[in-house]
Amino acid sequence: MLRLFDSNARNSFTTKLRKKRFRFFLNELTKLPRPLKILDIGGSQLFWDLMEYKEDDDVTIYLLNLRKQDVTRKNFESIIGDATDLSEFENNSFDLVFSNSVIEHLFTWKNQQK
Repeated sequence: MLRLFDSNARNSFTTKLRKKRFRFFLNELTKLPRPLKILDIGGSQLFWDLMEYKEDDDVTIYLLNLRKQDVTRKNFESIIGDATDLSEFENNSFDLVFSNSVIEHLFTWKNQQK
């Protein structure tokens, strides 16, 4: 039963739902001019792999997390940071901000109010 909701399993129910949402996102992404810088708040390369994202040389994806993420793809970068304080980035540093897993940045009531 738990495997059904395992977000790291390729054929789980939750992965299938995420893939459906992600297809909509990718369709919209194709309409944007290149090059593109995407900030993925709380993201991981594993998520993009599970979504079967095909690399695009004109798209760079920055994974913002509280801890460094393992990255093996050439157009992915891991950034250590906090989603509740993005002051380290200048305005318009990214063309698009994406988040599928932001909850770990908002675990306290104080952070949820920011």
